[in-house]
Amino acid sequence: MSYPNTVNEVIDESAQYPQPVIDAVTQFKNSNPWRGTAEERKIKFQLLHDSLCQIYEKDVTLLFSDIRIPAPKGSSGSSSYSPYEKVITIRNKLSVVTYTHEFGHALGFNERQACHWSLNLFKQVFPEKYAKLNHVNHTVQ
Repeated sequence: MSYPNTVNEVIDESAQYPQPVIDAVTQFKNSNPWRGTAEERKIKFQLLHDSLCQIYEKDVTLLFSDIRIPAPKGSSGSSSYSPYEKVITIRNKLSVVTYTHEFGHALGFNERQACHWSLNLFKQVFPEKYAKLNHVNHTVQ
């Protein structure tokens, strides 16, 4: 299944997540993942990743490639999940939505399901940040 045409196609006010997932992402939120050096921010993402892997009993590696602070303009769309290697690679900029989208793939979700999972999780835990984002096709910026 392909990407949704718009963000609104996958926004679901009734989306539910296990409480440990909400707790882990809330703890990540409280660490202020947008503050710090590139190395400090990568550690925050790694801690969230470790928590989600433990919750979902996944053995997935998280890698970072060419992360720049300040983040370059544009998307982090070249980030990816390799199911064969079980590796998530975040490229160019650290994005909460991109990371959770790629983790959704590690959970076995197709593109539409990964968009649903990541966008609704972000909207629930980061409502103030979500409200400020622009919708561009199936992504937020």
